[in-house]
Amino acid sequence: MAFVLRVAAFHGVRSHSLFTNAAFSLCEIKIAGAVRYGITRYPDSRRNGNADGSNIPTKHVRRGVATRSSLASGSAEWNLSEVEATGDSPWSVAGDEGSRESLSQSPLLQAESILFIGKVCPARRNVYSEELEAAGIATYQCAPNRAAEFLAVLDAVQPTIAVFDRFTTEEAFSFRLRERCPDCLLVLDTQDLHFLRANRQRVVSEGGSIVDALHHVPDTSSRELLRELAAMHRCDLTLLCSEAELSLLTRCYAFPPHKLALASFFYDTDATYPSSTASSPRHHFTTVGTFRHAPNVDAVSWLATHIWPAIRAQLPMAECHVYGSYTTAAISSLNDPSSGFLIRGHAPSLHVLASYRVLLAPLRFGAGIKGKILDSWLYGTPVVTTPIGGEGMGGRGGGEGGKAEGEEVNGEAGGVGGWSGGQQWGGLCGAEDAESFVADAVRLYCDQQLWATCQSAGRAILHQQFGMPRNGPALLASLAAAKSNMGDHRLRDYTAAILWHDSNRATEYFSRWIELKERGGRPPL
Repeated sequence: MAFVLRVAAFHGVRSHSLFTNAAFSLCEIKIAGAVRYGITRYPDSRRNGNADGSNIPTKHVRRGVATRSSLASGSAEWNLSEVEATGDSPWSVAGDEGSRESLSQSPLLQAESILFIGKVCPARRNVYSEELEAAGIATYQCAPNRAAEFLAVLDAVQPTIAVFDRFTTEEAFSFRLRERCPDCLLVLDTQDLHFLRANRQRVVSEGGSIVDALHHVPDTSSRELLRELAAMHRCDLTLLCSEAELSLLTRCYAFPPHKLALASFFYDTDATYPSSTASSPRHHFTTVGTFRHAPNVDAVSWLATHIWPAIRAQLPMAECHVYGSYTTAAISSLNDPSSGFLIRGHAPSLHVLASYRVLLAPLRFGAGIKGKILDSWLYGTPVVTTPIGGEGMGGRGGGEGGKAEGEEVNGEAGGVGGWSGGQQWGGLCGAEDAESFVADAVRLYCDQQLWATCQSAGRAILHQQFGMPRNGPALLASLAAAKSNMGDHRLRDYTAAILWHDSNRATEYFSRWIELKERGGRPPL
């Protein structure tokens, strides 16, 4: 496995990438900006005045795995926003101009040099690296497990904050940063808790239900848990996208709260939204998600085989359109025009969501905040999902009028929950089996009053919980506090000190062994 390194002498940037094998690719971003950030492109140059009457860019500033590269983007102007590297597809997000301008005045943004380390494919020069360079971003490539090349970048950039995009990246590179840049703040961006997602998948694959997966709290028998927790302890700060996962870490694993910070989605809450009118009514169901993400593959398979036939039996004129990148032969084989189940592949942009009546997200396992649901709310499309899909987003039962019944605390150990308080939710999220999912889908599709209530509720949650004005400054404050208190915290962080002790640095020595092996036994110069 190889990696991409994105180096930013760029103040306040976050990066997100879809990881496959590659060599190192380095880029130094020299643009001032705000949290989550980097580059964005708008399809067909329609930053304002889209065909549907809205001024919503293709994707808003956000994080998450579920829809990261699920929909294709068009060619257009570049603007400052999130860096989202998928290797073989361009970035497709947008940002809040006002928030970026105000956040860029933060002392933290003006004082720090931030290094981003992530994996991406490919790590060779291509059209996207050329577009980055055209936008003022220098890119570099180097082979993995080459200390001299990586250290040369560290010497050139002298980072004061380093962000790892997942725990495997931290395992590969954090020791070199600690060695070369001992005063650099180490930040792990989990995106979602990988150990939680992997263990939930295992529960379902072994015949467990959605409820079983939701309530499952991984224990020390989970290798993924041990590795990810170790990486989190070695870092000074861990970023989480879900309040539910932050609560899980503190309650079930006694993780120090001062080493955790929420960094969810950062939507432009000032945009106008498309609406359904008599001249542009909404029809049909849709679902979106890259097929390189196991929860999406399982969801579409379950939808096609166990859910859609029953929906179609009750709504014979309805169709379900499936959008997603990296369509496999197995997914393509589910295409069935006779039953209205259509595999569409890439969508021209997220604007397609505005034409559908309901988004289906039949997730049986997964973790984190589901970007597909937030994107759907952005375009005014209510959602039918499971408790896994609604986790951490204010939904548990999806009662009357789209009202969430409050997420219960899962299991004796606490499990993962979400917001409570009985607020309205942007759809129905209580389905724990195929039968109840079908009932929710048909009900939301046919009940206009419920549909309108859920549409309004989804947009309200998006504004209140996932907007840049709320989440951007909070993230910057967390980074600033972690940086200013780093020295004192490290002196009292006994768990991290134990993990950094020479006797417990297997990941470092494994990396050094790989380099020595690839050099034919010759030590690096």
